Amino acid sequence: MPDPKHLLKKWFRRDREPDPVNPTAPPNDSAITGESIIDNLTLALSLAQQVTSILQVAPFIAPAAALLSEIVDSYKETKDAHEKRDALATRIANLTGDICAAVLRMEATNHSDLIGCLKPDLEKYAVLSLLTFMASEFVDKYDKQGKIVRWAARSQLSDEMHQLNQELDSFGARFRTNRLVDLAINQSANARTMDKIHDMAVAEKLEKWLRNPPPTSQKHHDTEKLFKTGTGRWLFDRDKFIEWQDNAGFLWIEGPSGAGKSVLSTLVAEKKLYKAMEDSTPPPAVAFFYYDFRNKETQTAEIALRRIVLQLSAQSPHPYRVLDEHYNLSHGQTLPSFQDLQMILEQLLREIGRIYIVLDALDECDVGEFDQLVDLVSTLRAWSETPLHMLFTSQPRPVFTEGFEGIPCIPLGFYLTEDDIRFFVADEIKTKSKYKQWRGQDQIVDRIAQKSKGMFRMAACLLLELGRCEWEEELEEIFENLPNDLFAIYERFLEKIAPKHWVYVEATLRWIMFSNERITLAQLADAIAFDFSNTEQYIYKPDRRKATAIFDWLEGLVIEVKSARSEETRVELAHASVQDYLLSNQFYAKFGCGLDESRSHTFIAQTCISYLLYFGDHPLEEGTIPNYVDRLDGKTIPNYPLAVYAAEQWCGHLLHCHDRAILFDVAMRLLEDGSDQYKAFCYLRPGGIESEPAGSPLYLCCQIGYLEAVEGLLANHADINRGFEDRTPLMVASSEGHKDIVCLLLGNGADINLRSHCHSSALATTSLDGHMEIVGLLLEHGADVNLWYEGNGNALQIASRWGHTEIVRILLENGADPNLQTGNSEGSALTRASGGGHLQIVHLLLENGADVNQPGGRYGSALSAASADGDIEIVRLLLENGADISTQGGCALEEASKRGRDDIVALLQRKGVVLTSEERTSE
Repeated sequence: MPDPKHLLKKWFRRDREPDPVNPTAPPNDSAITGESIIDNLTLALSLAQQVTSILQVAPFIAPAAALLSEIVDSYKETKDAHEKRDALATRIANLTGDICAAVLRMEATNHSDLIGCLKPDLEKYAVLSLLTFMASEFVDKYDKQGKIVRWAARSQLSDEMHQLNQELDSFGARFRTNRLVDLAINQSANARTMDKIHDMAVAEKLEKWLRNPPPTSQKHHDTEKLFKTGTGRWLFDRDKFIEWQDNAGFLWIEGPSGAGKSVLSTLVAEKKLYKAMEDSTPPPAVAFFYYDFRNKETQTAEIALRRIVLQLSAQSPHPYRVLDEHYNLSHGQTLPSFQDLQMILEQLLREIGRIYIVLDALDECDVGEFDQLVDLVSTLRAWSETPLHMLFTSQPRPVFTEGFEGIPCIPLGFYLTEDDIRFFVADEIKTKSKYKQWRGQDQIVDRIAQKSKGMFRMAACLLLELGRCEWEEELEEIFENLPNDLFAIYERFLEKIAPKHWVYVEATLRWIMFSNERITLAQLADAIAFDFSNTEQYIYKPDRRKATAIFDWLEGLVIEVKSARSEETRVELAHASVQDYLLSNQFYAKFGCGLDESRSHTFIAQTCISYLLYFGDHPLEEGTIPNYVDRLDGKTIPNYPLAVYAAEQWCGHLLHCHDRAILFDVAMRLLEDGSDQYKAFCYLRPGGIESEPAGSPLYLCCQIGYLEAVEGLLANHADINRGFEDRTPLMVASSEGHKDIVCLLLGNGADINLRSHCHSSALATTSLDGHMEIVGLLLEHGADVNLWYEGNGNALQIASRWGHTEIVRILLENGADPNLQTGNSEGSALTRASGGGHLQIVHLLLENGADVNQPGGRYGSALSAASADGDIEIVRLLLENGADISTQGGCALEEASKRGRDDIVALLQRKGVVLTSEERTSE
């Protein structure tokens, strides 16, 4: 029996098909002629046959189905046309089809309970009974008459048809204007819309909580563009793939760089798994992630797991419930660990049921993450009770070969991908104008397919080389001289670059490969607009910007990528194999250019500093540059595209240099207090204010972690306690976790107990951020453990609030007073820990003499805070340690009741807590 979804789509689509004579005219029963009448009748009959299985409407639809069957048979036997008869038959088909489509639509949208709403209409107008009698009689009369008799009887038949048409119009108008069913469906749809709005809000909250892991949609879309008709057909016929698709388990597709693994990954997700979602009830969930050498944000196992968990959460029968429960455990204050994410994934697997996960290009993950990837796969394999189907792709790597032992593997070889490559090459030759003039295209396809040795990337590069052929007679010579591997063809691409341009090509490649952000074409052109001959300080030359030259130099090695969210263009390496080549000994031996990471960071840092020094002689004019808020989301100063990146990232690159001392002198010129270049640097940084530098050079270097500059500035007698925004250099270094700089500042006499209005002390600041080693260091140097400020309390209270158990322990061991009254609105350390849900810290504080009944905080006491937070174990612990229910119990009970925590309410009531009349009135 046909698929109901397919029939519905076909039925509604036929209403949208335009009149071939008048495309703008609305659909008209009389406009349907010839074979289309039979098609329309047959489609309506198919819908009616589908509906006859539904008990509520079967008595009404079955006669219509029988009637339509007779009419179809009649039309097949009698080919002559009669306009009124044709219109009537079409109208019967349309009306019956509309009724059946409405029923099937309610079934498809899970509103089968509303089908009964149609019954009164059908009974009231008795249309199907009328149709059965009148139309059957009409068909019988018409088909039993001979051709001549029919002609003579047309007048009588015309009257009967007119009467039947009137009856049909009457019912059709009533049926189509009866909005009862649609109203009921719309009411349910409104409820679903509200649910969707709630789910969207939760999804946005959870995305932010998980630090917005990079989405997969753009990579998926870009890879889809590489599909050609027939691509990957061989994979779906492989026994290992069929076994993986039908039964829970793992499948590994292994192949060399450029073999088309990402295309296969995308094809599996798009063509097979989404189809399974349409055909299955309930549908499986599908999650996929692409590791990408171009995007550093994608290159960790944890980031991949975050994105997968978010994708699966959206497809759960209870969207985001599992993930949101984990969010609520810490109120979103702490990120889930890798182990937490695995636990969440396991819960989702059990909640959803059948799940497909596709991980592409494991080898493009950071090398330091390989072991964690292998461990993740091993962990998932151990979940034998879950219906998980996981497919992943990678290049051959020893760590994968060893770690994935026993997993079914499909190694990609020429014999498997040859047809895919032929499809690709043939399509390129057919669609690209520069190839169309060639004769013998089939032979060219064969030769490229053979020479590419199963690698799509090789085929693409060979086509690029052939595309440079000016005369067809040169093709044979080019074929004979084409390289046999990717590295050799990349050498061929680079050999055409003029020696005078190599310094700019080298600079371009370093920026593309090692910039901390994916920079735009405008930024890249700005970044190489220098005179690089002065090795101490490069000279910025804005008039040397020439974006088009980049593509001329590096054709075949880089690609132009349009941003999905803006009109900006990025330049990226064309393929992972290009990066492999540029970092290889073969490239270094051929061109004498080392593009290793450390030296590249040195070069980029020096370029950024030199760029900022330009503003020493060309000061930024006040009021002519957009406010910082206008420079968000990748925007920058129009006249200086690299300016914001240079200010934000120069030190990040410098900290990865192979020798920081090389750049010390040029960096110190940038850090001259009061200079125009320093003002520009401060303004261009995040949060920069045009009228005020963001702190002294010493403060900024303590913040960004530039130890050598801190040493130099202190040697030049910089004010060690001069701060910014109420924070001292020691506070900011402690907060950022720069232990070496903290030691240096303490050794040079920084005031360890200098108290600010907002941050109380260095000890309190580092207790907030959880830097255990620095807490110990400050205590060793005499930090006052009980120093506090009314704004946020003391170190113990702050650490207790944020759940830093070991810091709480060391503070208590060094004399912190758990009952210190600081006048802060958040209350005591115990109240903060209770409200934060930190059971271990509550234990610690109680063991060290914390007063369980000390008043204060938003809820008035630790017991009320714990009840409001919903942690029954903390409530129980506080009660066991003497929490006074006579003074605090009512408030605690009220808070638990507000939040629907029946377990806490029951516990408090068992302890004798009752609401006072005032509390009951308030509630």
